[in-house]
Amino acid sequence: MQEGRVIAYASRQLRKHEANYPTHDLELAAVVHALKIRRHYPLGNTCHIYTDHKSLKYILTQPELNMRQRRWLELIKDYDLEIHYHPGKANVVADALSRKAHCNFIEARPTKARFTLDERGVLWFKNRLVVPKDMELRKKILDEAHTSPFTMHPRQ
Repeated sequence: MQEGRVIAYASRQLRKHEANYPTHDLELAAVVHALKIRRHYPLGNTCHIYTDHKSLKYILTQPELNMRQRRWLELIKDYDLEIHYHPGKANVVADALSRKAHCNFIEARPTKARFTLDERGVLWFKNRLVVPKDMELRKKILDEAHTSPFTMHPRQ
């Protein structure tokens, strides 16, 4: 943030192996990701990190760390960081940003014209002739189709 305003947002999908990381490692990975892609902002300045994950506040003072955390802390120590705990319930802005919008599920696609009119004004559905739900008309069409001398199924 600069002068109380957010200067950038960043996100990415987890890689397959990261899906198995514990939550505190994922939270630390998010900090490392942000520092890597925006490294020019915090250099030479005190950088305040606000997190809703309480254990991340104490990561710099933990006596026992796994190898991944140690590697990430080496990168983090290059910066002047202050990690602040901000409870998730109080973090209204992040809550609104992390929720999926309903409109993300709606996809607008052009529809293919399934019904077409030919040059004689005959209505077709894909490649089939459309016959209206008029029982009299349907009976005439079927009678003509079955009584014609060229029919394959003559009425007996």
